[in-house]
Amino acid sequence: MPGRSARAALTAEQRMQLAQAMVLVRRMSQVLNDGIDRAGLSEVRGNAEIRVCLALYRGGALRPRDLQDAAGLTSGGLTKLLDRLQAAELVRRSDRGSATDGRAVEVRLTNAGRRTVTRLIDVIDAGHDDVRPFAKEILMLVEACGGGPSGSIEPCVDLIPCLARLGSTLIESFTGTPGSATSIDYSSLIVLCHASLEGGCRPGSLMELLDLSSGGATKLLDRLEHDGLIRRDYGSVDSDRRAVMVNVTARGRTVMTHALTRASAHLDELWVAHHWLAEGVSVRR
Repeated sequence: MPGRSARAALTAEQRMQLAQAMVLVRRMSQVLNDGIDRAGLSEVRGNAEIRVCLALYRGGALRPRDLQDAAGLTSGGLTKLLDRLQAAELVRRSDRGSATDGRAVEVRLTNAGRRTVTRLIDVIDAGHDDVRPFAKEILMLVEACGGGPSGSIEPCVDLIPCLARLGSTLIESFTGTPGSATSIDYSSLIVLCHASLEGGCRPGSLMELLDLSSGGATKLLDRLEHDGLIRRDYGSVDSDRRAVMVNVTARGRTVMTHALTRASAHLDELWVAHHWLAEGVSVRR
């Protein structure tokens, strides 16, 4: 399928539709994350952790360089991730080498790791019906932005790593070049999208959306306000003069536009993943 470069730039209306899709992606992820946390599987909650563990679950023992490709991480990032998984006794690394390379290090799941991945698949499968309404709405919004296939759709091979890969890709596209004038992290973009769509929002709604504590939300808003991306208006709610409203500044809207433009390069990937979710394709493949 062609990338965004083959299509016209997003209109202002389409950017807001994409912003709405990004907020819904976050809400859908939170439904799945809540189930994962309730099952005591927080150590395999992240996109990269899921991609590595599923690769090992499907492929058996693999070399780190193969896992690096599967997870989309740098060598250093993968080493840190494997250190965490090994400390949790979910993987083990062997320096005995493979059958073809006596110097190679191999990584494999432990018995506990395989049980953890099996439970993870069960939890995501159990939450499938809960996230399908989100997927259907996201699909319509992405189509309104011009996303979707220009030809036949390839069969979905493995939905869970497909979703995890999409999550990693989108987060990387939001972030852009570190230190640049338009650099922004995932949580910050969700704040800007949510506040823009709502015409201003209360900090409490951001705590729920981003799964943050009161202190965590305050730190995030402090940083965004310091960077001139949002402002906190006090006494603007008639029913509660002590209430705080978070509003996006002109600079915040500009930064949000740049971030959404970068994310729009992945509209087709976004469409495909949520098409299969909306169709109810099994995550057990």
